[in-house]
Amino acid sequence: MERNVNISLSSGFYTMAEVTELLGTTSARVRPWFRSTEKYAPAICSPLADRGKIADIGFLDLIEVRFVDHFRKQGVTMQALRQAAAAARDEFGERPFARDNLRFRTDRRKIYAQVATDVGDTRLLNLAQERQFELDVIEASLQRGVDFDPTSALAIAWKPFPDRFKSIVLNPERNFGRPSLEKSGIGVEEIHDAWIAEGGDIQTIENWFDIESDEIDQAIRFSKEYLH
Repeated sequence: MERNVNISLSSGFYTMAEVTELLGTTSARVRPWFRSTEKYAPAICSPLADRGKIADIGFLDLIEVRFVDHFRKQGVTMQALRQAAAAARDEFGERPFARDNLRFRTDRRKIYAQVATDVGDTRLLNLAQERQFELDVIEASLQRGVDFDPTSALAIAWKPFPDRFKSIVLNPERNFGRPSLEKSGIGVEEIHDAWIAEGGDIQTIENWFDIESDEIDQAIRFSKEYLH
C-alpha cells in the first residue's frame, strides 16, 4: 500500500501492534472492523485502509477502534456496530465513533435503538432503551482521557492511562501523534533513549530536557510497558 504522507504526518501514525498493546486486544480482532461485508460498510472507515489490509492507522482510527472494542466487550454484535456506524455517519458525518458522546448522546441513543431493533441485537437494545444509566456510564468512560475540539466535536488528544500516566498524551499535532509529555511535547521514546544513553542518570535527563523527575519516570515506565 502506498501511504498518504500528509495523512500520516498530520493525524498520527500507529502500527497495529502499538494499537493492540495500548487497548489490550489483538490485531485479528481489530482488522475486520476496517473491512466491508456484502451487506455492510466497515465499522471504521479509514483513509489509510486499502480494502481492509491495515498495516498502520491514524489517530482518529485509533479512537474509533477504542470505541468499537469497548462495545464489543459489552457483548454488542459486530453486525449492529457496522450498521450503527453507517447510520451515525449519515447523521453526524465521518468519524462518528471519535466524536464527543455527550454532544450527541440523545440522537445516538435513538440510532442504537433503531439499529438494535433492525438486527435483533438484544444487548444493544437494552443499553439504548431499558438501561440508559449503563449506556451513560459506558460512554462517559470512553470520554475519559479524551479531549475534543469544541467546534468539530472530534477527538484531538487522548491520555491512554490518565491515572498511571497522567502526563502522557497522544496528540496528532505534537510529535507526529507519538506518546509525548503533555506540557512540553517531548517524545516518550526520546526520553527513554536518552535515559539509556546516560546510564540511567535521572538528574542529567532532568537538566537536559528541563522536565520534572516524575515526568521522566512516567516516560520510562510507559516506554518499557507499551513501546519496547
